[in-house]
Parts: sequence; structure tokens; C-alpha cells
Amino acid sequence: MKHFIFAILILASALFLAACSPMSGTEDGRGEGSLPGDGILDDSTLGDRDGDGHVEDNGPSDSLLGDMDGSDSKDDKKEDNGAFTSVKKVRDADDAVNFIGANVYSLCRDSLPVMTETRVLSDDDMDALTYSTELEDTDGISDVIVSESSLSENGFSVVMLRTDGTNTEALARRLAEGIDPGKWDHATAGKAAAITLDDDIVLVMGDDDQVDDVIRAVTTAAADVYDKVGEVRVVLG
Repeated sequence: MKHFIFAILILASALFLAACSPMSGTEDGRGEGSLPGDGILDDSTLGDRDGDGHVEDNGPSDSLLGDMDGSDSKDDKKEDNGAFTSVKKVRDADDAVNFIGANVYSLCRDSLPVMTETRVLSDDDMDALTYSTELEDTDGISDVIVSESSLSENGFSVVMLRTDGTNTEALARRLAEGIDPGKWDHATAGKAAAITLDDDIVLVMGDDDQVDDVIRAVTTAAADVYDKVGEVRVVLG
């Protein structure tokens, strides 16, 4: 009797091992979850997450490259890599710099020096303010923006005064009458012209054709930015 029971246990163990063998479950001897062939991981099995012998491509496709937020659409936002961005209103010093550098200069690039620097002058640096404007004080002036050639051999300058509106016309006269066309070491401007834009004042100084082109660009650009564009006044040449 003991021999019979032992034989039954041996047979049951054999059947259990056969059921768990990799040879069961599929016609080619692969069980669920086993690797194809000899179970060796090769390129054909990379990405086979469920063990069915097929590689699922769940990674990002070329059509979704650039989809940062997972919304299945590309982000079409583009950064402006230029130094200046055009403006629709001049509300502060930064807007004034961009107005000159983008709105105006985009209309007269061929008339500009090769190297031009546009910057806001500090209220604390009266030496620089006086050198650029010949003004001895900043009463009524909010900001002073200067755009000039980086080379002293080029006698080119654009000065923009942002005022509080209390004495704009008087400041325009002082700027026009006091500006020094020979302030550079090796150059002298042959012409200067000024214009008022609302409460702002722009004076352009340089060669004759250069001043004509730049002041024309100022007038054209200002029509879309300012409410009131004054008349151009030639103050030199």
C-alpha cells in the first residue's frame, strides 16, 4: 500500500512539473511571458513589454518632437533672438530703446553706422548726460536714451528725451540749440534735425543723407506708436 501511494505522489509531481514547463501554453513551446527563441535578449525583443514577441513602440514619434506639455501638439512659440523688439507704445525707457532699435532702425538700416550702441543714460552720471545732450540738468526729463556709433570716427547720434510734459517745447529748444556736432575726436556731424513725439523729443545728428533717412524713419515709425507727431525741425545744416 505504501508503494502505491508513493507512486501516486511521484506521478502527481511529474504532471505538476510538466504543467509549469516552458513547453506548455503555445504551439511553439513558448509559455506566456517567455522570450522568443532561446530566451536570449536581442534587438528584436527590445521593447517587448508583454512577452508576446512583438515590440511596442510607445516612445515619442517624430511628429511629437517639441511637444513639451504632452498635449500632442508642437509649441510654435518662437523667441526673438534680436537685440530689440518693436513696440506699439512707449511707456518707459525700455520701450524707448526698443522703439529706436527696432521700430526706427528697421526702416533705415542702410544709413546706420556698422556698429551702433543704444542705451539709457543714468540720472547719476551727469558727465555722460552733458556730453550727449549738452544739458546741465534733468528738470522735466524722465529718461535720456542715446544711440551712437561705437567708433569715434563716425559722427552719428540719436538722442531721445522722455519728458513729463511740463516743458517739452522748451527742452526741445535747449537740446537743439546746445547740441555739439563736433563732440567726437575724429568726426563732425554736418546736419541735425529734431522732432517731438507726444511728450518725447528725438534729435538725429550725422551726415546730410543719413539724418534725412533716419529722421524720416522716426516720423514713419512714430505714426503707429504716438498720438501726436510734430514737424521736423532742421537745427543744423
